[in-house]
Amino acid sequence: MSARFVNVDRETPMLLPPDLKEWVAEDDLAHFILEVIKGVDTSSAKVNVRGSGDEQYPPEMLLGVMIYCYASGIFGSRKIEQATFNHVAVRYLAANTHPDHDTLCRFRRENGALLKAALHEVLEVGATLGLGRVGTVCLDGTKILANAAKRKTSSAARLEAREGYLSQEIEQLMKKAERADTSPMDDGSKLPRELARCRQLQARVRAARELLAEQCKERAQRRAMERAACIEEGFGEAPRALKEEPRAEDQINLTDPQSGLMPQAGGGFVQGYNAQIAVSAEAEGGLIIGAHVCAAPNDREQLLAGVACIAAQAGPVREMALDSGFDHIRHIVQVERQRGLKIYCQPQRSRPCEGKSKGHQSARRLKASQAREQMRQRAQSARGQELLALRQMTVEPVFGQIKEVLGFRRFRLRGLSKVNLEWNLVAVAFNCRRLAKRWRAKS
Repeated sequence: MSARFVNVDRETPMLLPPDLKEWVAEDDLAHFILEVIKGVDTSSAKVNVRGSGDEQYPPEMLLGVMIYCYASGIFGSRKIEQATFNHVAVRYLAANTHPDHDTLCRFRRENGALLKAALHEVLEVGATLGLGRVGTVCLDGTKILANAAKRKTSSAARLEAREGYLSQEIEQLMKKAERADTSPMDDGSKLPRELARCRQLQARVRAARELLAEQCKERAQRRAMERAACIEEGFGEAPRALKEEPRAEDQINLTDPQSGLMPQAGGGFVQGYNAQIAVSAEAEGGLIIGAHVCAAPNDREQLLAGVACIAAQAGPVREMALDSGFDHIRHIVQVERQRGLKIYCQPQRSRPCEGKSKGHQSARRLKASQAREQMRQRAQSARGQELLALRQMTVEPVFGQIKEVLGFRRFRLRGLSKVNLEWNLVAVAFNCRRLAKRWRAKS
């Protein structure tokens, strides 16, 4: 029996659909994103100034393109620009226009408030679809690579030695330049270029040392505030004070100074950030209701920031489930008192002060020890075991989908404030993917 192939003709002119919407499948994510954007107030969005030489594009269009591309694993601004040409759904969202990569990158970099508004709108849509408004929240963090190489990280001692070496190198080049003025030299023409290079490197190293000193000073001030709060509340063991001057082993990355060396669960270190999310605990898969990024290598002091980033659109929170990495008993008690919620967290192994007899413990330590014991009993209760098991099935799969399905493993922006807004964009994209199917079913 002869084959009956479909006729493929690339030469005969064809009339394409005049409506771009007809090019996109009915169940494509682009339609849901357009619905979400309708409710986002873009009046305060930052766009390029008229007369700068760049075309001005509507912020709602750029926002839609950004969300769709991040939800589809397209992150770099140059790749997003290319997608407006060769990706049908992106071309539809862009209305057959093609913003250049610089316009896209600048829009993403300068519109953090707009991205938060988009996250809030997605949660409002989720509430209408029956998702997102729950009283139980799971909080966790993961390491995301920074847009910087680990080999660009240097310690304070190494920076000091390198600056001294460059000073000597500059001094020698200056002497060679003086000799070149009085006697001809074969490499005399190379001296100005080499001298400029050394001076530029010296300026970068000096700036890095100054920034590291600022970071150490800020860290010491935060620790002093933590100590003062601990002593004032009479709760827990006060952390030791830190010196404001950098230690020899303190490190900084020359490419992204606000990123840090983060330990990995499987061993080793990566140059990155600690990305945190709060997820509504639902059997069908919850939504990200809060997201923030920090440079701390662990989660111990991230509870306060994690609770603060939860969007009001998610509704009141009654319970929170945390893993043992968030075991900071004073912060846990503080959140419970201020927010009126219950926190379930399996405490880590007994601290040194807990192993002592009550007679040898200070009042602060005894108070913290008692609170930790109550926390342990709560975590081991039937409700505690249920929520801690739900946490593993709720928040950890979200990280898996972000890294494996979306393919987001590295920030494209640099600096803590910028990676925070990019992480919010990831949260919006994830929520849109999760809600689109239910929205189509109810449409």
